[in-house]
Amino acid sequence: MTKAKKAPTKKPEPKADKEDAQKVKKGKKRGANVMEETKEADKEKEKRTIKPSNSMVSPYYNRKVMVYEKWLEAETKLVEYIWSDSCPEGDIIFNGKGLELECVLFFSLYPEIEAASSIIDVWSIILNDEENSRNKLSGLRYVYCSTSMLPHAMVEAGKDMSKRRKVFDENVKSVLQNADLKNFNDVTMIKWMTKYNGVDCGIFVMRHMETYLGHDDFCHTIQMEGEHQKSQMKMLRAKYLAKILLKDFNLKKRELMKAAEAFGKKQAKSSKILTHIDVKVNENLKKRFNETLVKTLG
Repeated sequence: MTKAKKAPTKKPEPKADKEDAQKVKKGKKRGANVMEETKEADKEKEKRTIKPSNSMVSPYYNRKVMVYEKWLEAETKLVEYIWSDSCPEGDIIFNGKGLELECVLFFSLYPEIEAASSIIDVWSIILNDEENSRNKLSGLRYVYCSTSMLPHAMVEAGKDMSKRRKVFDENVKSVLQNADLKNFNDVTMIKWMTKYNGVDCGIFVMRHMETYLGHDDFCHTIQMEGEHQKSQMKMLRAKYLAKILLKDFNLKKRELMKAAEAFGKKQAKSSKILTHIDVKVNENLKKRFNETLVKTLG
């Protein structure tokens, strides 16, 4: 008869070892929490809007488009593509800062066609964005409003003054909020009037907006009425088209550049419309663009 062997009993772990194990577990938890917090902090950093510091900006920031400055290759390809039969008129080619614009609206920048109000609206967005590059210590600050501050329909419908004022005030609040301002203190107001050349009135507005220096002073260098002025207006239309669509915050920029590149490879040299001093106007294209705009805008 054999004796039953006793099952080996576990030796009690030293208290110190248990405490160390608990510390390790707690340490792991803390480490995990720290990692989670770090991830959250990184996410928050990504969400924050990056603004240039005052040391990186200038009170003399020059936003002015140079009329006869040499074209960049990307600019010429883009303008040639938009002002052709290749860009689908219903395609959204600008998407940024809460505004989406279809290709057809950029037909209104074609020479001798009245610019659509939405083009001036996107121009105001671009200029407001560029104000971030101005040194705040300079004391200068410009705010650019949209054309819908007081809808024309409200005036035509004979709305009473109190209702007009309410709509206008609400739109002003929106403009100030987007410009990160509380009021119009230290904001310069533009006074100007264009007497001639009605078809280019929108382009005059855009030029005044970007070149205003304050106190009725402008650096627009627009010539007096005549052929030279017509040439300037045509060039400005093309330059503004390129600047708007090639803005970094335009979410359609890369897609557009690819399409323009592909179009440029197929385009014959004889059909090019841009030179460094002028824009060739195709009367048939101008007529078609105008008719399409009338149908679109009603």
